[in-house]
Amino acid sequence: MTVVPLSTTAPDVVLGHHLQLANRLQERPCICWAKCDMLATVGLPRLDRIRRKDRHGRRVYEVLQLTDEEFAAVKAAVRKALGI
Repeated sequence: MTVVPLSTTAPDVVLGHHLQLANRLQERPCICWAKCDMLATVGLPRLDRIRRKDRHGRRVYEVLQLTDEEFAAVKAAVRKALGI
């Protein structure tokens, strides 16, 4: 599976293949960046849900999704990074 890495570290220079996304992790107020020039291929078993603990200390798993508009913007940024 090909993935676009997400990072909380802003690029030194924001280019067309960098995309700022809304933060969906409530406990971490930060900006999230899709770095569409750093595509990676990973095995499906390596992908998992986000693990965190709730206020009672119980393990909670989250699955977060991009909006249709965000996903379209990521795909456009990947095309820009690949020159297609």
